[in-house]
Amino acid sequence: MAVGEEWLVPPSDREFDDPAEAAFSNPRRVPHPMGCFTEPVRVLRPLEEHSFALTYIRATADNADAPGAAVFDAAAARARASSAWQCREIATNHMVASNRPLELANLLLEMA
Repeated sequence: MAVGEEWLVPPSDREFDDPAEAAFSNPRRVPHPMGCFTEPVRVLRPLEEHSFALTYIRATADNADAPGAAVFDAAAARARASSAWQCREIATNHMVASNRPLELANLLLEMA
């Protein structure tokens, strides 16, 4: 990391089902601002109080030690415990849109 870049987090390793996509995407991954991991999100009122539908989509193929897995698992557990949320799962890792684009598109269309 260069001087002055302490606020950036190096990109986490991600796995793609398609080797060609991995060869294209991985070299283009860039550091991410640290603040998105450390600064709390503030909303004026809880999401559950809004009139729109709430759905959490969990990628279930990530290992327990994958980047963010504990946070994603906690969010899924919270969604499952709430009557306001619907929790859906897709059997792939964090790269849902790359690895399961048709399945994700169909799920999103079903929810629309």
